[in-house]
Amino acid sequence: MTRVEDFVSHFDALAGKIPANIYYQDRPDGNRISALVYPDVPENGMLVGVTYGLSLLDNPAWTRGRPELLIGVKSTDHRWARAAGLLAANITGCPFSYGTVLNFGQPITDESTMDHFVVFAPTLLDEADFLNVLNAPEGAPAQDVIHVAGIYPIHASEAAAISDGKLEEFWKSGADLYDVTRPAVL
Repeated sequence: MTRVEDFVSHFDALAGKIPANIYYQDRPDGNRISALVYPDVPENGMLVGVTYGLSLLDNPAWTRGRPELLIGVKSTDHRWARAAGLLAANITGCPFSYGTVLNFGQPITDESTMDHFVVFAPTLLDEADFLNVLNAPEGAPAQDVIHVAGIYPIHASEAAAISDGKLEEFWKSGADLYDVTRPAVL
């Protein structure tokens, strides 16, 4: 199997099904980012989206592996998954490291006022399912190692607080990280 087939098979197995849709976003450099959409995962009324293609790009910060993005929300709107693909395709030079705040520039969907994301470990997955998802051997070059980073929709006020060093306060706030209609907690 190819790298992309291995990656998609990994997430198909986790979801227990194939993606309902795959959205594509072309980058100016000719690379393509895919956003795979898994509705009703991990439960009815939720949606999981995962990108593929970000890990094919180069970034000097990616010395131990390269990222792909995962979003999980209580929504049936595929635009949440598409947003992950748009971020991966359009934010160049971003390390997508934990605590990074990403400005989407507008509300992500009509159902929510959230317009930012924060990157952190994907809480919907076990560590073995998001670190080195292609099982590259120990010592493999970074381009052969894919780590999946979670992106969580947040309000502008939360983005400002996190950027001011309050990530831990946000994380411990008890906010439902999957509820796209929740009020701001910071």
